[in-house]
Amino acid sequence: MTRPARNPFGAKAGALFREGIRLFNRGQFWEAHETFEDVWRGQEGDAKKLAQGFVQAAAALSYIEKRRYRSVLYLFDKSVEKLSATSQLLPRVNIPQLIDAIKIGKAEIERLGEAGLDRFDSSLYPRIVVAPLRSKQSKHK
Repeated sequence: MTRPARNPFGAKAGALFREGIRLFNRGQFWEAHETFEDVWRGQEGDAKKLAQGFVQAAAALSYIEKRRYRSVLYLFDKSVEKLSATSQLLPRVNIPQLIDAIKIGKAEIERLGEAGLDRFDSSLYPRIVVAPLRSKQSKHK
């Protein structure tokens, strides 16, 4: 039986983190924000910074619907900063792809301007991509 890769959050918070990813990828950004925040509360050091990057990304996306233009831009920047600094902690999560998607979304929001948030194309919402676990057998091939 293959053991899951160690995550920086611990078992209980790791399960919450996976739930946050599921909510995020379903477009339930406020709920994902709340779930990632539960992970963040129990962390220290770089793991806390990493969790905060996910909290901020989810919050920023939820603020698009709430038409909070400045908050969206600010939180996107803070999220990218934290995710960039700690991405090595979660090698199975494609954080560079997430960062790129956040930057594309931010550029579109800046193009639309504060009055244009209601025209944001939902196809630009980022997704969190997680690589499947590899079995020990496939690692030795």
